[in-house]
Amino acid sequence: MKNKLDKAPFSFLPEKAKEDLLTHFSSETIKKDTILLVQEISPVGKFLVLSQGSAQYYFEHNNEKTLQGRLNEGDNFGGISILLNDAVAIRTLKVLEDSVFLSLDAAIFLKTCTEFEEFKAFFTNAFGALMLNKSFAGIIARQIKDREFNLPFFNQPISAIFRPNIVTCPHDATLNEAAQKMAKNGSGSIFLKNEEGKIDAIITDADLRSSAIAKGLDGGHPASAIVSSPVVSVSADSQVFEAFLTMNGEDTKYLAVSSKANDIIGTISDKDLIAAQAKDTVVTDAFNGGDWPVEYEAIRVLRSSLEAAQAFEGEIVGESTNPWTGERYTMRRFGADAITKAATGSIEAMPHLAGESVGSVKKMQTAAEIIDELMSGAEALLGRWH
Repeated sequence: MKNKLDKAPFSFLPEKAKEDLLTHFSSETIKKDTILLVQEISPVGKFLVLSQGSAQYYFEHNNEKTLQGRLNEGDNFGGISILLNDAVAIRTLKVLEDSVFLSLDAAIFLKTCTEFEEFKAFFTNAFGALMLNKSFAGIIARQIKDREFNLPFFNQPISAIFRPNIVTCPHDATLNEAAQKMAKNGSGSIFLKNEEGKIDAIITDADLRSSAIAKGLDGGHPASAIVSSPVVSVSADSQVFEAFLTMNGEDTKYLAVSSKANDIIGTISDKDLIAAQAKDTVVTDAFNGGDWPVEYEAIRVLRSSLEAAQAFEGEIVGESTNPWTGERYTMRRFGADAITKAATGSIEAMPHLAGESVGSVKKMQTAAEIIDELMSGAEALLGRWH
């Protein structure tokens, strides 16, 4: 079994961690033609490594299979779905011959991702590369719609992600000047301003690479010869899913970010969205404390609460009151007790369960202020989608 874990992503783990992980794998023999997972339906409860045999993965739409690939011995499957798609299969997995899979419980896989950033990066980088494929991006876009935007990653506000440093040049700037300015500012795009000083077009690194070459233009030609116009934009108060769906619908990799006054205040790219994975929350079984049923061992909490619990010295983090008996009881570190207004002690080290909109929490507000903001936001959103 050990030689199956010598390639990536396991090669990113220290030897001791790899040896420990080996003890958690189990072996399963699967018959030929078995469909292990069905796209957009099957929950992915295990991370799989093919030990012997072969399998095929694909996405099927209108009786046509796309995004196909083959699993050979040592290849893995399910990591991206567990980590970035709420543990729902993105593609179907079918066994092509009698095969043996090594399986790792999803909770242990997630724990390994939390403890070893390079191991996790293997999957997030793979997801980022796949998202640059329009067909794959379309699948994710549809899943977001069908599931009513309940993925924490896509519910983050873009206000904390977009790049506020706008790079601009006039329409009569040369391609060389535009390219040099983009390089100097580390930007993948540059906005063009008209004679009134208003932004009305954009040039991207892709435009420079493809459009300029296709048209046979040299660096002395005006930048306006390859612009994308009009500029596609999203509001700064939009969430990641809105930006992503706009990119997918408009077939663009760059968006302008506008203020409430409709002024362009920044940019956001597809790569920015991929880099903005769910950093504020983490799915972990650290807080099960033996209190949760097996199916609820892995829960999503604020990352800060997990880090605070890990750093806490001692076993008792505080006290709370039983709502039924009125008796006070102690709250253990890594216990699954819910935080209520009766809780006292090191609140930051208790499990702060994270819902789908936790990424939107940016400041302390009263209930009245929150309700007023929610109503205003709903009205604005309905206005945009009318």
